[in-house]
Order: sequence, then C-alpha cells, then structure tokens
Amino acid sequence: MPVPPTPEEYAKGQIQELLKAYCAAYEAMNPEAVQRLYPKVNMAALKIQLNRSKYRSVQCKVGDKVEYLALDAPGGKARIQAEVKRVFEHTIFTEKPQKDEMVATLNLVRPGDRTPWQIELAEIRPK
Repeated sequence: MPVPPTPEEYAKGQIQELLKAYCAAYEAMNPEAVQRLYPKVNMAALKIQLNRSKYRSVQCKVGDKVEYLALDAPGGKARIQAEVKRVFEHTIFTEKPQKDEMVATLNLVRPGDRTPWQIELAEIRPK
C-alpha cells in the first residue's frame, strides 16, 4: 500500500496546481478566474491587462524551479519564489508580442486543512 504524502508534500503538490491554474486563467484571459485564485488582485489593472480587444492571446509559464522560502503546511501559509514568463500576442499583427520575464514572490494562504491555496500577496519584479 502506498505511503500517504506528508503534509508538506501534499501542500507542495497543491501549490503546483495553484500555479498551473493561475497561468491557465491568464491564458484564458479570464480576470474573474484569476481573482478566484488571487482575491486581492487589482481587478481594474487586470481587466486592462487581459483586454481581448488589445490582445488575441496570452501565454503563461511558471519556471520548473519553485523555491519554497517558507512553508507551514499545517498553518496554511507559504512563501514561494518562481520565474514566470508571459507573452501577450497583440491583436494588431504588426505589433511584436510583448514578453514579460519576471520573478514572482508569492505569499500563499489556505483557510483550512485540505482547502485550496490562494495567493494573498504577489511581488513581481523583472528578471
């Protein structure tokens, strides 16, 4: 019988799922989906950034190496750092795609044990 994951291993798996869902919400250009994962996001700025009349697509990729600066799985808190790359394809074909390479430091929380992680605070800086 397989050994169940430790709380830390389970939390890390769930955090990876959060990062995938965050990128998927960006790629879907769905500000509401992003807000479900990052409730305190600046929605006005996000709606401008994910404007379908300005961009026809967004690619989002989180780097393979996620650094856990702090992880309190039982307490439902984590601080991670990861590289994020986003490419915005303009609707105007003569415009070059806008490429953003950045380092994101994220404070993550979850309200209860085995509940989904959410982004509480995101500090984004250019790579």
